[in-house]
Amino acid sequence: MSGREWWRRIPVAILAFTGLELGLWIQFAPRSFYDTFPGAGHQWVSPLGPYNEHLLRDFGAMNLALGGLALVATVRFDRVLTRVTSALWFVFSVQHLAYHSWHYDMLSGSDRWSSLFSLAVVVAASVAAWFLAPPAAAVTPSSDHR
Repeated sequence: MSGREWWRRIPVAILAFTGLELGLWIQFAPRSFYDTFPGAGHQWVSPLGPYNEHLLRDFGAMNLALGGLALVATVRFDRVLTRVTSALWFVFSVQHLAYHSWHYDMLSGSDRWSSLFSLAVVVAASVAAWFLAPPAAAVTPSSDHR
């Protein structure tokens, strides 16, 4: 892949940023995440139920793991790693979007739709990462046929 095709890494980089940013926030300040996510006066987590540090830290660890995988995929950017990363993010993000779609009434006003939109962006990034993964490496016959 030429240096001019750097833009093909953007979707997997979005996944890396998303996972690492959420995961680090939750691991270092789970109560802050619960009370203030996504910020700017909005609260998308606390209306969904009582504070549960264990659940939040598990969710944060999963985000760190997926974000770390996506970071490696962004840097290495080979077909198999990028597609495995995108598939794992897709499995998680579709279910996450589905849950919040079924429970969107727990949020009010524009938060309902902006939260669903943000989750849909992650689904879209996982699909885009799949299709923008580098092409399969050309297979060359081995020169050693002894």
